[in-house]
Amino acid sequence: MSQNTSGITLEQRIKELEYENAALKQDIVKLKNSRSTDTSLFSTPADFNEIEINERMAQAQKLESLGTLAGGIAHDFNNMLFPILLNAELLLLKSSAYDNETKESLTQIYENALQAKELVHQILNFSRHKKIEREPLQIQNCINTALMLMKSGIPRNVSIKKNVDPNTPYVVADPTQLHQIIMNLVSNSVHAMGESGGVINVSLMPVNVSQSDANDGVKPGNYICLSVSDTGSGMSKEVMSHIFEPFYSTKGKENGTGIGLSVVYSIIKDMNGDIKVHSQLGKGTEFKLYFPEFSEKRLVSRLQTPAINEKIDVVHQIHILFVDDEDTILKVAKSILNRLGCRTTTMIDPVAALARFKKEPLTYNLVITDLYMPQMNGDCLAEKIKEIRPDIPIFLCTGFSDDITLDMMAQKGIRAVLSKPISIAEISDKIEKFLNTKISVT
Repeated sequence: MSQNTSGITLEQRIKELEYENAALKQDIVKLKNSRSTDTSLFSTPADFNEIEINERMAQAQKLESLGTLAGGIAHDFNNMLFPILLNAELLLLKSSAYDNETKESLTQIYENALQAKELVHQILNFSRHKKIEREPLQIQNCINTALMLMKSGIPRNVSIKKNVDPNTPYVVADPTQLHQIIMNLVSNSVHAMGESGGVINVSLMPVNVSQSDANDGVKPGNYICLSVSDTGSGMSKEVMSHIFEPFYSTKGKENGTGIGLSVVYSIIKDMNGDIKVHSQLGKGTEFKLYFPEFSEKRLVSRLQTPAINEKIDVVHQIHILFVDDEDTILKVAKSILNRLGCRTTTMIDPVAALARFKKEPLTYNLVITDLYMPQMNGDCLAEKIKEIRPDIPIFLCTGFSDDITLDMMAQKGIRAVLSKPISIAEISDKIEKFLNTKISVT
């Protein structure tokens, strides 16, 4: 069920998105109060009038509403992906029974479902406030994801050429901020080329800035250089002197807010990096961003795919109570858990599930529940189940994993969170870890 059907949940979503725009709104209010005496703080034109200020605030509110809508759609899409991904995995487990053409078709379904899962994850990140979490990562992965997100919105007369070193070292960054940087720069390039179209070149490579090279303002050191250039109209020196100022835009009121490049500038500077612009009228523009290289050698990939075909002895049969308001999810979850050697009771109504648990509290070894459901949300169900049997492990399954904090998990007695759409490997790993048992696909 979509999260937007709950009034409280919608309010929480809007509050989070309002928080994300709080700094922008504060700047606008301060500017409104002091524009006649001091505009240097924001580097904005002195004649920035009240009508324009109100338009900026209205634009911020529109972004909040769009974020809420995108989040709700992504949640529903996650529920649709859940059975597609797991059913594809189930069929691939029987791959020995199929011919090569069928195996290839199933593999394509599975791989595309994984891509859709990643796409939804990015939509959720963009649509809601998320704490900045910087970690070692490779920018080339973010380039691929950002360009995939933008693919449908790029005109046919604009081509993108990539020259990305696949062995580019790591940087310490927040992936959502990197996507934001790439999308802003590519979007500006598309606009700069207008109706005539052209070519956008995206390159990524390690560079070393020596003491003698540092006269361009970049501090000496090892960097990962991201370059985005276009064959557009270019910029005059006057325009270039203002491009990083908040609210400065050459796109017109209908096509831009004037905050994109100021956000890019703020992010790269906060990462102790730098940004340089080279442009000539009629010859195009190039942005070069310098990200400090991450020097640590020992890195463990976060994207490890467990071997789901590995055979492990089943110590004992686990009885799981699985609660979700989507019938298709219940059916595929039951099939998966049965294949893992578990006995599964599925319930579509959380109130009925609670009543059933009250009757036979010692029958179950684990409860897995969806977070957002009609009549009773999963966190509330978990709390009531814990009152009946405090030792029962409870997993929360949701498309909005960022809604679940460590404090909430501790208060409600939740042992683990499963992010929709989940895989067989993720389910089995969590069960093995928290129930201290060994299971395998049969």
